[in-house]
Amino acid sequence: MKRCLAYGVYPGFFDWPPSGLGPGGQYWNHSRYYERDRDLFRKYQPLCQALATAGWEPVTYARSSDPNVYVERFGPASAGSPPPAAAPRPGETGAGATTGRGVGAADRDPAGVVWLTLLNEQKQALPTTLTVDAKALGLNPANLRATEITSGQTLAAPAQAGSVALSLTVPAEGVAVVQLGSPAAVAAWHLGQAAATV
Repeated sequence: MKRCLAYGVYPGFFDWPPSGLGPGGQYWNHSRYYERDRDLFRKYQPLCQALATAGWEPVTYARSSDPNVYVERFGPASAGSPPPAAAPRPGETGAGATTGRGVGAADRDPAGVVWLTLLNEQKQALPTTLTVDAKALGLNPANLRATEITSGQTLAAPAQAGSVALSLTVPAEGVAVVQLGSPAAVAAWHLGQAAATV
């Protein structure tokens, strides 16, 4: 699930030959599997959803000091240019019509929160400094909150000429998810998550 999170995709289940279930074996028909993995779903599925909703962006505007730490960015939509529109699905019109990413324009994260995933495929934890061009992302580097979401760790974000430098350690064969935004935008995202769970 960690690798799926790093790339903002939902995990799929599952390939029957290694499971020993034979043809037609289905993960969700066997409580021993989904009960075993319940904590993983509770931790990673909401984050996968947040990344998918924010939308993957091809230009990260972020660089890791360690070349073995891979960085991906999700949200916000490119400043000044909305995501490319696709033909609406049957019955969908207006703001609810899907974008090229398959997420309705109205469903995109409007709060200006930026997500960065850091993937470490090495067998040891890797400390890194993540340099983020906050201005290019439409963020104010002087009023920025940075949190590593999987651990809940608040990261110091010293500003340097429009950029911020974030120091963190990515676990061995693990992933870190950094959420960036103004305190108000981050608070709005957390309130939305709380409202969705009640």
